[in-house]
Amino acid sequence: MGQVPKVIGENQARFFCEKRHQKTKEFLKLHFDEFVENYNFTQDNLENNKIIWTLWWQGYDNAPEIVKYCVDNMKKLAHKNGFEFYCLDESTFDCYVQIPEYLKLKIKKGYISIANISDMIRVCLLSQYGGTWIDSTVFIHSFIF
Repeated sequence: MGQVPKVIGENQARFFCEKRHQKTKEFLKLHFDEFVENYNFTQDNLENNKIIWTLWWQGYDNAPEIVKYCVDNMKKLAHKNGFEFYCLDESTFDCYVQIPEYLKLKIKKGYISIANISDMIRVCLLSQYGGTWIDSTVFIHSFIF
């Protein structure tokens, strides 16, 4: 549990963790239960793990320079090492995964954050196609796999 138990005690730390987990489960059930229940998690292409996925919701052209630098480097290393590389955005993600319209509406209204939708897209992509997800702000110096 790290440093927290030393400060507040292990039982208290455990209590806070359990409370946080309960609140997280309630949030997920409230906002994503129907999606999880109805999503078809088929495994179309899991034999190909030489795929790298990333996402910048606003699109590569609208990304800050640091994100472009990280994504460009990812792409270069991916292709150099025989990996497929996909940098998805708001207009391209649904070529690979289907998000129900009611969730798309919640995204547009700001009820679901980009971070939350990114998590959903990641889970769907990896379960359906396999590969590796790398956040678009990660700089890769060299491949380790």
